[in-house]
Amino acid sequence: MHTRSKNKITGKFIATVWDWNGAECFRGEFDTHTEADRAAECEERAMMLRMQNPQPALTIDEIMMSDDELLRELEA
Repeated sequence: MHTRSKNKITGKFIATVWDWNGAECFRGEFDTHTEADRAAECEERAMMLRMQNPQPALTIDEIMMSDDELLRELEA
């Protein structure tokens, strides 16, 4: 979920994003409401992806087996 508000002191727009657990995961100040909305939407999509897949992506080295690992698997 995200909200947009206006800072009464600076006059800038504040975009805030919360994750599904209610924890604030993004807050930023922007000159226009359009910039604030776009940033909040982008951060909300990123939060949703993080919440759906909390495991970090594997590197190619973690995916690929060494020759020795492959031989051990084939022998089993």
